[in-house]
Amino acid sequence: MVEGQRRVEPLHLLLQVKYQNYLKGNGKQPIPDKNYIDLQYQAEDGWRLVEVKPTAKVETKYAIRIAVGQLLEYKFTHFPDKEVILEILLSSKPEEHEEKFVRSLGMRLTYYDEASEDFKFPIP
Repeated sequence: MVEGQRRVEPLHLLLQVKYQNYLKGNGKQPIPDKNYIDLQYQAEDGWRLVEVKPTAKVETKYAIRIAVGQLLEYKFTHFPDKEVILEILLSSKPEEHEEKFVRSLGMRLTYYDEASEDFKFPIP
């Protein structure tokens, strides 16, 4: 881990809080910001580690690239002997080939749809 201060952008916090509220509204109990992991929660299919990536100022492609590395590090640093599901949360819809890429890694992808003001979960 990198020593020193960590800066959280307002867009990041807003997206994270929206998803936390969504999860709570669906009976989940998300754990925010533990061990540098944006969110953790128990789902029907196991524990999930979520990396939040707002995409207002960056292409989804680059947000996904960064999130993949972070999630792998978190899994192998904090959960080396446990099965966890890695999930990327974006603030905009990714391209179809990006969804396929994330699925090919065995990760889940979620995004916030502003038009419907709801979260979308492409088929895993």
